[in-house]
Amino acid sequence: MIIKYGKPQLRPEIGWENINFDLSHSSNKALLDFSKNRNVRIEIEQIRHDVSYDHFIRNFFLKREIRLIKEITQEKRPEIFIQF
Repeated sequence: MIIKYGKPQLRPEIGWENINFDLSHSSNKALLDFSKNRNVRIEIEQIRHDVSYDHFIRNFFLKREIRLIKEITQEKRPEIFIQF
């Protein structure tokens, strides 16, 4: 069954009442999270060193975040980018 914003929900009429879940995948990894009586949200991302994150950093990060990231070497930026 699909609820608001297109997120799937388990059908309560078959005994799954108040069970929430989320799924995330990246590359060849997947992560599932199940919870009773709580909304859940997870995200998994592959850290890629063959991608430039500079466009995203310039356009979507706060100025103080940009300053922090620029202090990091280019090779470490993907790991820092994912942490934000």
